[in-house]
Amino acid sequence: MNTFLIIINIEAIMYIRSRVIPVDDGFMVSMALCSVVYVPCCLINYLTWVFAITNVSLCDDAYIWGRIGHNMGFIIFLHLLYCISPYLALLAFLHFGLPCWLWYIADMIGPSLCEGIQALGVWWKFVNQPQRGGHVHSPVSKTN
Repeated sequence: MNTFLIIINIEAIMYIRSRVIPVDDGFMVSMALCSVVYVPCCLINYLTWVFAITNVSLCDDAYIWGRIGHNMGFIIFLHLLYCISPYLALLAFLHFGLPCWLWYIADMIGPSLCEGIQALGVWWKFVNQPQRGGHVHSPVSKTN
């Protein structure tokens, strides 16, 4: 997927250059910042998958780096697409970006949320256990 995103981003850059579409300095700065994050994420993703062939415990790390790389690549693509046509960028985001990011959020938050809810259930069972050893005295004195 990263390879596909790199190809469409290069194609978008070539389209912008061949059509002489004007871009401002803010665009160049934001593209440079996104690229500084995107390129290392892709390289780490590729290397982690290569090492995961022999060490299966690295698959989770490769998955996370891949998701970060995919998101950054898609952000760069939307940014380039916005320079070409704002309506086309909105259409691409609504059809591709929004469903993918909703799944991404659910996938990244879901496991930790599930563990938290399970821990809350264990705690609640502990709190609601019947008291052993007889009557429990209230810490508040009832003498008046």
